[in-house]
Amino acid sequence: MPNEIETYQGVIAELAQAEASVKRLVKIITDAAAKLQNWQKVMVANGPPGVGFPPELMRAPSIDCREWPDANRLAHALSDWHQAKDRVRSAYGAIPESQRAVVKPPQEAK
Repeated sequence: MPNEIETYQGVIAELAQAEASVKRLVKIITDAAAKLQNWQKVMVANGPPGVGFPPELMRAPSIDCREWPDANRLAHALSDWHQAKDRVRSAYGAIPESQRAVVKPPQEAK
């Protein structure tokens, strides 16, 4: 069974993984938002059958439907991050104060 420090290190790793997942989704969304500033010259790749774009847009910036997160995926990613952050705080609180000097506190740990 892991000790309190090992448990803390494990949940820090979970938090980092959750944060990386959220950041991937944020990048997809913000990249699409930037492209859509000039929406008249944007196409959607791998979209629904029957949806087409003019030939002149074939080399235009595109948004890939296969990457686009749906609301459930985004909600789960954000929720997972918040839950991991809570587990980090709890795990840190379980470390005896005499042993806390060997780990970074939650606000510094990522």
